[in-house]
Amino acid sequence: MASGGDKAVGPIDWKSVVVSTVAGGTAEGESKDGVGASAVLSEPHTLIASGDGKHLLFTEPASNRIRCFSLDGKVSTLLGGVKGFKNADSKSAAFQSPYSLCADPLKPNNLYIGDITSIRYWDAKTDQVTLIAGDAKEGYGDGVGSNARFRQITGLLCHPNGKTLYVADCSNNRIRAVDLTSQNVSTLIGDGKQERRDGTGVNSSLYYPRQIVFDRSPNVKPNSVLLISSCNAIRRFDTETAVLTSLESGYLDPFPMTFTPTGHLIVGCRATDSLHCFTDTGVVQIAGSGQEGFADGAGGVAQFASPSGLAVVANEQCLYVSDSLNHRIRRVTLPPQLFTTAVSAAAPLPAIGGDGRDSKLAAELQALTDRYSAQTTELKALTDRYAAQTAELQMIRSLASDLKRENGLLKQEISSLVSKQCMAEISARPPNEWSAETTVYWVEHIFAPEHKIAEISEFVKELKARAGSNGSGGGVSGSTLLALALAPVTGCREWKLTDKSTVEMLQTAIKALKQSSSAK
Repeated sequence: MASGGDKAVGPIDWKSVVVSTVAGGTAEGESKDGVGASAVLSEPHTLIASGDGKHLLFTEPASNRIRCFSLDGKVSTLLGGVKGFKNADSKSAAFQSPYSLCADPLKPNNLYIGDITSIRYWDAKTDQVTLIAGDAKEGYGDGVGSNARFRQITGLLCHPNGKTLYVADCSNNRIRAVDLTSQNVSTLIGDGKQERRDGTGVNSSLYYPRQIVFDRSPNVKPNSVLLISSCNAIRRFDTETAVLTSLESGYLDPFPMTFTPTGHLIVGCRATDSLHCFTDTGVVQIAGSGQEGFADGAGGVAQFASPSGLAVVANEQCLYVSDSLNHRIRRVTLPPQLFTTAVSAAAPLPAIGGDGRDSKLAAELQALTDRYSAQTTELKALTDRYAAQTAELQMIRSLASDLKRENGLLKQEISSLVSKQCMAEISARPPNEWSAETTVYWVEHIFAPEHKIAEISEFVKELKARAGSNGSGGGVSGSTLLALALAPVTGCREWKLTDKSTVEMLQTAIKALKQSSSAK
């Protein structure tokens, strides 16, 4: 979309585009005021020109600040700096993540601030921050003031008459409207689905709307048409007919938008880290190499990292950019044809859809839209299925953990019961009348510890095996069980635990059994 006057004065000289850095430097960390490169910026986001035209204001959601950049290079903090939700003066007010802001057209020094889930208002004269709508909790819901709910406000636009504030409610996939007289919040565009579907008002779909500007193209009634940057598309909404159409598609993550005085739309694409200008001969990439990085210089050589805010300063014939992930404010000199009144206004934006659109293109677009919708539905079904299976797996894991814990407790109870039974038999009967189970217990838990025999496991294993082969000791006395276990090394057929040589023979037998096992 471009200037129809280009032909009268010759082509626009895009080679004159130069990118430089005016604030922020290599330092990263907590935001710090300063001049030029000495200032520390933390992911600057939305950028607007102040009412007096001498300053730029930008949000820092990462540091919960609204900051000011004077065109002489000085960076200062205007509001906030503390994370929270508190209405107070500029130094004490707390924010949760202020992504967006716009000036009050009736009082240009005052600001509307989109603080992720609420809309706040700063009165420069009284230096007080107050609540317009929403609160600290995210959600979705129309209503008056704090009864309304938002989920990630990323863009604000106030009508010049000061009566309506348009809100890009990104994660709710909707555009909301705030009546600034009653503070009533209503849904203007979108049904909440993550789709790109044309339609009327809430019977249309938006996919992550980011920022909003008025269409300043020629032949468009001033302040009547909204342009909305969204996931891979720019959408067009007529506020008088409530019809949502697609202006341009195929862009990778368009985010900030602004117009030059001659009606040229400039868009920042964060996925390609570049800036684009609409002209009557097509869309021109005016700055950015197309790869993320940092470099000043000529337009095609310069590099950005997630351009998130744009502001035109006409008297300097330049564009300022909040280069978010480079933590800098950049200055882009633009060709004079984008500012001079000698050039006629830009050509109307090439809308997709509406009267006179190409039928073949419309059919292809509809087919792609239907296919995308079907894939989105299938993806949602798979996501729901995955969520259900994940919940079921979590329940199974929880049950398994409970069973494991109960099994351990049961083993402890059985062990305690066996120990009590064996100790009772040891106390009540002579050794040659002990059961096989009691004999095994005595060897493992009394005899071995008392005589400090550490290597007892193999012998106990042999005893238990012998007891098991006889029906868990069924009828076999303890002395017979010992004799059977020690027969390979002692030749005994009967073992008398009362013999004086019991300890010595057991020790010898255990040692021999250990050596026999090692030899194998």
